[in-house]
Amino acid sequence: KGIGTANITVMTESGRKGTIKVYVVGLSKTKLTLPQYTETEIKLEVDGAGASSLRPRWDVENQEIATVVNGKVKARALGTTYVYAVVNGRRLTCKVTVIKIP
Repeated sequence: KGIGTANITVMTESGRKGTIKVYVVGLSKTKLTLPQYTETEIKLEVDGAGASSLRPRWDVENQEIATVVNGKVKARALGTTYVYAVVNGRRLTCKVTVIKIP
């Protein structure tokens, strides 16, 4: 439901119990509107001790509209595309719309 840390505990019928800590991650922005030729940074938001070990793989749907390197998004051509951060096999998405320079 949101960024943070949760402990999940299960108990068997025989009374044995196990707990695991889960880290929920997200992106600092899920929607961007950028003037052409500008840039901004999207950050991975993580709460907890596992934060330093997470290394997202960044990708963009259409590199003609925008590019992304280590979370830094650069607007190129007018249009809409999606930037992705893949973390532990899960894809986080940010919609990027590039508009004319005002």
